[in-house]
Amino acid sequence: FPHVISQGRGITMNTNIRPHKMIVTSVRGHLASQDFPPNYGWNACPPSALFEAPIETFYKSDMEPLQRMLTTQSRTVDAIILWLDCDREGEAICDEVRTVCLESNPRLRDKIYRA
Repeated sequence: FPHVISQGRGITMNTNIRPHKMIVTSVRGHLASQDFPPNYGWNACPPSALFEAPIETFYKSDMEPLQRMLTTQSRTVDAIILWLDCDREGEAICDEVRTVCLESNPRLRDKIYRA
């Protein structure tokens, strides 16, 4: 698909089209959660310290199966087309999906498209 239609311009491109298999799946909301490390918890530091504090990203246990599925599937594909809600929340979830897929298959870096 991305090789046939030019991204964002809707111009048909003359390229060799090869057979492909399309896998469709879904996610349910945010995959990742972010928080400060435990030593930055309530009353553990002055509030101003939070401006310089690191932020940890983690996956809650109920989202680990989705993370594993995306990791497994992204290892076997040549490209990814992400079709999530067209709002800020959808864009944030899209970035989380993209990050998980790229961690398991870095060669997808230039082959992730938005529908």
